[in-house]
Amino acid sequence: MDVNYDKNSLKSVLYYLKDNYGIQCFKDRRFLWMLANLMPDNQQYLELRSIDYNGLLMKITNSISSKLETKIKLIEEAREYNKILHLRDNGKQLTILTDVIGYFDNNNCKNEELKEYDLKPIFDKLLNKLKSDDLEFAYCPAGSYMMGSPINEKGRENNENQYKVTLSKGFYIAKKLTSCNLMNKYGIKGYYGIWKANDLPAQNANKKNALDLCEAMNRKYAFDLPPGYFFTLPTEAQWEYACRAGSTTSLYNNLELTTENGFCPNLDKIAWYNSNIKYKEAHRSGLKQPNNWGIYDMLGNLWEWCYDEPHPDPDKLPKEKELVDPIASNGRSVIRGGSIYDDAHSCRCASRYPESDYIVARHIGFRIALAPVHYSSYKP
Repeated sequence: MDVNYDKNSLKSVLYYLKDNYGIQCFKDRRFLWMLANLMPDNQQYLELRSIDYNGLLMKITNSISSKLETKIKLIEEAREYNKILHLRDNGKQLTILTDVIGYFDNNNCKNEELKEYDLKPIFDKLLNKLKSDDLEFAYCPAGSYMMGSPINEKGRENNENQYKVTLSKGFYIAKKLTSCNLMNKYGIKGYYGIWKANDLPAQNANKKNALDLCEAMNRKYAFDLPPGYFFTLPTEAQWEYACRAGSTTSLYNNLELTTENGFCPNLDKIAWYNSNIKYKEAHRSGLKQPNNWGIYDMLGNLWEWCYDEPHPDPDKLPKEKELVDPIASNGRSVIRGGSIYDDAHSCRCASRYPESDYIVARHIGFRIALAPVHYSSYKP
């Protein structure tokens, strides 16, 4: 990257960012990371601390936008990511920052919005770089689907109330489960210390391990991330949408379960579960048939962490109202997809189970998503 600015001048760096990345970079969660990389030796302005910087962000957003909705979204983002680089709350430096952003915002930049097709070259470049991490991603286009299961589905549980969900933005999701090798490469330590040096899925990963990996990747690729997108766990709605890949049956190969327990030939085509394995060990991801979007092992092998918590009592969910980009909040996390230890009825697209964030278990793993910053339009 050609850099032409004075790294000791915050004002110079801000103008460099605006000219090279557009006004949107100031509203993007990677902004402070980028600033730190451009001013690596200037601790007068930057430092690493784990604090809540909502007050600072509020001052900045007051200059960025007068829209209350935008401010609320940015504050939500700050609450979730309070362990990132931040500016010292120093009067002089803060004044420069808000003045510069205010200048940009007041000079016909307020309506600058990047559409998904504008971001394609950025996505393509990033996805090519990710090959060095042995990561491949499948694209999941924006769209709507019926989340949950119909009442007559074999193996259905009472927490699978069916309702329409719309995902307003497309996203990417890893084609395979996260491997031990990737965890080791980024130095993510699990409950048992270092992971096995192999390409098998990372078992015994709790939710913090998964988010730690996402955070490490966000730091590494801070300059490559498309504005508004980052590495994360998929929300439950995104996970099921990616799993189904347009299918409406209990399995993502457009087939139904033939039995709730025991061997199911339809499930055998796409998943490892307790009736088609000899030893209770996770298999290398990608050996069974993928779904229609080229994603492997979303059923069976290992349960997968989602970003949000499970919805509450399904009777409290709206029966007719369409949910847009939903994120649930009920105090516990949720895992999806079933595992090698489970019967067939747990390995369905709609199967879900609430779980503690901190549990360490051989039946749980995860996969990474490259998705829009999570904003909730519905919290029960």
